[in-house]
Amino acid sequence: MFLFAILRTAVPPDDSVITKMLNDNRRLFEQNRDLGGYQYPVNALSFSHNDWQQHFHPVWGNLVSAKRRYDPDNLLTPSQGIFANC
Repeated sequence: MFLFAILRTAVPPDDSVITKMLNDNRRLFEQNRDLGGYQYPVNALSFSHNDWQQHFHPVWGNLVSAKRRYDPDNLLTPSQGIFANC
């Protein structure tokens, strides 16, 4: 395992530059994912519910079951949207 990270700065920091960078981040993530890679989920890439399912695929069902059992009030990690549709 190894970590590969691209750390960029938006210069100038206007909406069109930021949008392009976020779109590039998504494209690079999808290429990485399609090659069998994973993302370290502390970055500027928004993850959808489907992205989280793919990310945790082999253990997704177990993760959802544990979430329902140990966090029925959905107090843990609500902002990441991991369990938004569960």
